[in-house]
Amino acid sequence: MKNKRDNAYYRARLAKSSRNDLLAKVDSGEISMHAACVAAGLRKKRSDTTLEGFKRSWERLSKNDRRRFVASNLIELNTIVLSVRDQLMAKKQ
Repeated sequence: MKNKRDNAYYRARLAKSSRNDLLAKVDSGEISMHAACVAAGLRKKRSDTTLEGFKRSWERLSKNDRRRFVASNLIELNTIVLSVRDQLMAKKQ
């Protein structure tokens, strides 16, 4: 079983790292626990782009959920694929 990575876990990690300055900022509401952990090097900064968020979500989907997504968006996806194909073909010429 994986360890629970909640705010209590990260609070303990910050305390263990002697980052009381960051804990004080979290407690005052100045920064989030995530921002404190990023500053302390305990976590990576979240991606700011919608595309990166979509990729992360896609990777977490089951095969069945991916199929359901594609099936429910097939017409729009087909339009996009054809458009990209046409752009690539135009660049070759």
